Amino acid sequence: MSSQLELSFPAERLPHARATVPITRRRLRFVALAALCGVVGFGLFGQLAQNRRLDSQVSTLADQNAKLQRDIDQSETEIVLAQTPAWLEAQARKLGYVLPGERVFVITPPGSTTASGGGVAAPLPVLPTPTPSPSSAASPSPQASASPTPQSFQLPAPSPHG
Repeated sequence: MSSQLELSFPAERLPHARATVPITRRRLRFVALAALCGVVGFGLFGQLAQNRRLDSQVSTLADQNAKLQRDIDQSETEIVLAQTPAWLEAQARKLGYVLPGERVFVITPPGSTTASGGGVAAPLPVLPTPTPSPSSAASPSPQASASPTPQSFQLPAPSPHG
């Protein structure tokens, strides 16, 4: 068996080439090794690119997880605070509620008109009186306490000191 293979090319397609090009086994091994290195290099490059992308996703998800954990901790703290009487009272006062027996003072600026009911333009809420049922006719019903009437104060107009 010969160590050289010969391929022939038509002269009209490759005018500058010789009519025959010898291909040795050594050249064939070199070409196969180069092709194998190219395939392995391409595979490694693809794996490295995918690894970088996945690392980026992991760090993004870890940041999101840390933010969600902070939100959960904050919500748990708010839930614990919301169960205390002081917090409930503060929220009720922000909504305009007062404890029974407290006096409400509404301060109006000079020149504004006050409502006829004592300075509050909105009607005060009144609890509906319960209708007695036949079974509760024998038991005395509690009397509804009167809601406090807000008092209004008029501030004097500011005067320049001079």
